[in-house]
Amino acid sequence: NLYAINVEDSSFVWKFPTSGGIASTPCISDELVLVGSEDGNLYAVSQRLGDQVWSCTTHGCIRSSPQAESGHCFVGSDDGCLYAVHVQSGRVVWRFQSAGPIRSTPLVAEELIFVGSDDGYVYALDLRSGSIKWKYNTNRRVTSSATIHENLIFVGSADGHLYGINARSGWPVWRFRTKGYVLSTPAVMNGVVYV
Repeated sequence: NLYAINVEDSSFVWKFPTSGGIASTPCISDELVLVGSEDGNLYAVSQRLGDQVWSCTTHGCIRSSPQAESGHCFVGSDDGCLYAVHVQSGRVVWRFQSAGPIRSTPLVAEELIFVGSDDGYVYALDLRSGSIKWKYNTNRRVTSSATIHENLIFVGSADGHLYGINARSGWPVWRFRTKGYVLSTPAVMNGVVYV
């Protein structure tokens, strides 16, 4: 279930049921709440009433969290695709196929989308067409979601590294070895990246 709770007094506003669990973080765009479900659907729910406006079916669980930009919603699926969905209609505008589940939350920045896949790659895709601008192979699954700071993409991999990758070229500027999988989303402040 997706719940809407009043922030002032924690009173119940509405509940929207799905036929699978929800591991996806909701995104709000154009008075719609967008959320993925493990039943394989991306749902658009009325922010005010909690009614379903549309659903978009993928061929795998959705554990990626949707991101909305320029009237479109971008979300990954366990079917290996990143979907670009029109926010108002629910129509799939384009889909990009990787070789593994996409559980990473897409990052939209500078007309590009950055997303990791369980196939071990970090991808930079064109916002309008979904075509690949570059890809970088970490050799292990990438469920970490990327962060951008001053033209550097920071993203972790199950290979135990945090990567700093040039956002335009895909060239790795540096990598830092940790002692375990890097699954979380990095945060950047005052010249320091935290992961």
